Amino acid sequence: MSAVATETRGIYRRNGLGLRWTRRIALAVVLSMFVGFGIAAPAYAAGAVTSSPTPTISAAKKAATLRFTAAPVPRIKGSAKAGNTLTAVHGTWRPTPTFSYQWKRNGKAISGAKSKTYKARAADVGKKITVTVTGRKSGYTRTSRTSAARNVVQATGTITGTVVNTAGQPLNSATVQLAYLTTTGGYTEVARVVTGSAGTFTFTNVTPGYYYNLYVSRSGYLSGYAYGSPGLIEAGAKYVWNPVLSAAPAATATASGCFDQNTIKYSHGTSNILALRSIDGATWTEGGQLQRDWQGCFSATVTSGYYWKFRMTVLIGSIVAVAESDPHYFTAGENYSYPSIIYFE
Repeated sequence: MSAVATETRGIYRRNGLGLRWTRRIALAVVLSMFVGFGIAAPAYAAGAVTSSPTPTISAAKKAATLRFTAAPVPRIKGSAKAGNTLTAVHGTWRPTPTFSYQWKRNGKAISGAKSKTYKARAADVGKKITVTVTGRKSGYTRTSRTSAARNVVQATGTITGTVVNTAGQPLNSATVQLAYLTTTGGYTEVARVVTGSAGTFTFTNVTPGYYYNLYVSRSGYLSGYAYGSPGLIEAGAKYVWNPVLSAAPAATATASGCFDQNTIKYSHGTSNILALRSIDGATWTEGGQLQRDWQGCFSATVTSGYYWKFRMTVLIGSIVAVAESDPHYFTAGENYSYPSIIYFE
């Protein structure tokens, strides 16, 4: 029995769209197989059969099938103080992707903060700052990593300088007081230091946003505020202030007294009076001479901080004697009058 080729036609549907298909079957051969084995040939009825839809996979999903072999957690570089710039360090990814960044404050994205660097601001003080780094590469699953949080603190200022005299020479042992200007116009001290041999000083952690001035004092120099106008300290800024001190005029006192009439009568030589001074009241140094008036009285301006005494030479017959006051220690601005000064042998 010869085989008879038979065409079977149908419609293949994909997402509801019909595509025709054709199947050729050697029907006679198939039928003879059934007859040879004594099996009744099945009956085929014409009709259309619709198969289940074939699942679809997007091109993006097919592409993103690989994962990065290294995707480390980023870290934040820089001092976490308001006003400072922070930098995201993403580390070494394998393979190398294209990076994007998102800075966050207390876990919430900061608007516009999408670059590798971020300048901390006043709104961040007391908050936790993180950065999320995302790596993208064709054929790899997009991956994000978030850094450990950094606590942002208030940035402070620094004031340094050297205390010098009018000749530019550094002054040691000078007391430097840092004070801020209050709302009432006065100053409140916040810190003080004493200069060393190089005359230098440093104030750190100075709270910004206030006007500051320096009050400088040292023995032998005029004390006072270093500047007529205080300076505004900004966050994170460093300032160099070099106060100049002028030497103070010597503090003085007034000494006066009178020699008795007999002393005046026997005064020897000129009418000059010799003034002597001593720091300790024991070792005396000539301090100068002054003129007495016709009554034997005198008045002199003396440097305070010393013992002073006054003497005059007298001649009684062939005997040369000295009329001398008792020593007295003078304080600044003092007016002291010696008791009547008489001669002695």
